[in-house]
Amino acid sequence: MEIKGVSNNTNMVGSAKVNKAGSNPVSEQRDKIEISGEAKELNKSESNSQWISAIRQKIASGFYNSDEVLNKISEKILKEFQF
Repeated sequence: MEIKGVSNNTNMVGSAKVNKAGSNPVSEQRDKIEISGEAKELNKSESNSQWISAIRQKIASGFYNSDEVLNKISEKILKEFQF
């Protein structure tokens, strides 16, 4: 997978550039995403579909809302921020 960098453009989606006088919008830029052929093929695989189905079932059952899961997530987040 190839990532083609990130621009320094700080415009948000749907925001418009303003000319130097500050009155009229010059143009509107929108973000876009390109999905590689490899990612598209992975999306089609049966094992990926089964994995996504299992995650959807866990979400529907409230598995990720349990105290055990939330505590594990919290611990991992805290470890990432400790220096």
